[in-house]
Amino acid sequence: MDTQNPSAPSHAQSGVVGNPTRSRHHTGGVIHENTRHTERFVVIGNHLTQHKELSLLAIGLGCHIQSLPTGAPADIKSLASRFKEGTTRIAAALRELETHGYLRRERVRTATGRIVTRTISCNQPGHRRRPAETDCATPPRTAHRPEPRPRKALPAVPQPTQAAAVALHQQATDLLTALRRHDPRLLLSATDTEHLAPGVIAWLEREVTPTTVRHALTADLPADALRRPAALLAHRLTAQLPPPPRTAPRPPRLPSATPSAPATAATAPSAPRRRKPTAATAGRQPPSTPDATRKPMVSPPHEAMHCIFQHDPGLFSRVSRFLGVDIPAPVKATALPTDLTEANPVERRVDTLLRLETADQGSYLLAVEAQGKKHPDKPASWAYYTAYLWTKYRLPTALLVVCQDHATATWAQQPVSCGPPQLPTLTVQPLVAGPHNMPVITDPEEARADLVLASLAAITHAAEPDVDAILKALSTALRDAPEDVAKPLVEFTAQGLAKRPAKNLWRNLVAVDLSFYKSYLAEEVRDEVRAAVRDEVRDEVRDEVRDEVRDEVRDEVRDEVRDEVRDEVRDEVRGEVRDEARAESRAEDILLILEQRGLGISEDVRSRITHCTDPELLRHWLARAVTVPKAEEVFEDA
Repeated sequence: MDTQNPSAPSHAQSGVVGNPTRSRHHTGGVIHENTRHTERFVVIGNHLTQHKELSLLAIGLGCHIQSLPTGAPADIKSLASRFKEGTTRIAAALRELETHGYLRRERVRTATGRIVTRTISCNQPGHRRRPAETDCATPPRTAHRPEPRPRKALPAVPQPTQAAAVALHQQATDLLTALRRHDPRLLLSATDTEHLAPGVIAWLEREVTPTTVRHALTADLPADALRRPAALLAHRLTAQLPPPPRTAPRPPRLPSATPSAPATAATAPSAPRRRKPTAATAGRQPPSTPDATRKPMVSPPHEAMHCIFQHDPGLFSRVSRFLGVDIPAPVKATALPTDLTEANPVERRVDTLLRLETADQGSYLLAVEAQGKKHPDKPASWAYYTAYLWTKYRLPTALLVVCQDHATATWAQQPVSCGPPQLPTLTVQPLVAGPHNMPVITDPEEARADLVLASLAAITHAAEPDVDAILKALSTALRDAPEDVAKPLVEFTAQGLAKRPAKNLWRNLVAVDLSFYKSYLAEEVRDEVRAAVRDEVRDEVRDEVRDEVRDEVRDEVRDEVRDEVRDEVRDEVRGEVRDEARAESRAEDILLILEQRGLGISEDVRSRITHCTDPELLRHWLARAVTVPKAEEVFEDA
């Protein structure tokens, strides 16, 4: 017998007219009588209808799905309501089609936020077509992807040293990522952030505070839409790069005539406390030194306790009266480099270093150290700082230690002596500002007279019971202060309070009294609220999705169990019916034998035989029916 070509003909043919020899040559197999369709038809390839690995149910279901109009339901429940195969078999067929590429199911979120399953039917799996021609084209391979238009390179940014790039990379990345909170137009991609990060690190390496860098990048932005915000930021990082602090200290501002105004806005943020020695100098590293082993101290309270003196150098003269000394107010202040490193690879940095000039007593240096707790190696470091600064600058040096608890303040007040007890070669007596001597400013008028001092009082009393009253007075006084004066003080206060309970009160006071204020404190509160709301919404959506999935699974399981139970009951009923039919057949055989032998069959005998359903008993009666002389004796010995 000839082998028939499995491919369908190119046009409709009649079995007799179109191909008159077909009936003579093909004595068996299928014979096609094809008529051309002009409406209500769909083209389906033989690669599906004659697929060698798909089951017959999967092939039929695939043909049905390809014949459906766009938007028609094709989920398991809809198909199960249309066909009688049941959800279990339909689900298995859908998985076969999905495995071989004829079907793709995706979970998408609608405009209302509901998650739905979208079924995509592909009539030619793997065939590459343009999206305008079909909705089920598979993603093109990289080799066939058209070359994208080359993106114009971003302007170059300043490059930091290798050590700074490693130490400050995360801080620079966080600063760039947070720019979108100040201006939504400054939303940067990961590539742009990676390109701009070295420029930000170069600024931070030159002892510029993150607040100053943020202000330089976000101030005076164009009112129009930013076409390439990353290019604008790269230009600003390069064009406005400040000079290195060692060779070009920042010029100070002259103090205001009012006692509460800052003497200068010179800022000299401290760099990381310690750096590891380079490979070239590792061989000269001493076995153990206090400064080499101490970990960095960059907590917010630490920064606030010394940076506030950079913000207002004249604060030291106003604080001195609470320390038992009389320091004249400076007429000029210069921020000096905080790096006290010598040729020795051990790096030493003081927190804040200012050069203050007075009208009557000349110039002197002020080294400010923020001390959060006792440290046995710090007194030796303070002695080194004092001796080194006097040797380098040949100016009197004052050492101010700022603390937030009584125990640390008492410890820091102890004089540091070098040499035998009877002959102290060098004695360092730090001035200590802490909760034991800083004023408790609870009057808004007193706080308004010296806002910076009131902020320092709040920082040093952060753990004291009086801090709530100080914060309320400070927030009331800042309400009428100019925005450029209030912003840094609110930020210093927030940093100094750190994670203490008083910070929550300060947040509430800022939200009520200083609605204009927008800084990292407001951003932190906004982030916490956003996280809390996100968790609430996530729980709500999770409950909604759980209910939806539970209903879907319940329906699927109900259909599956119904099919399983139907099959079980069908088998049980089939067995019962088979046994009943077998019993009826044997009963008829018994009666037939008795009738053929000519034995009389009473109604009682007939009824007992026909109503018996025990196969073994009927078999026994059948054997006796052949030999018993009377029909009634069939039941004996049963």
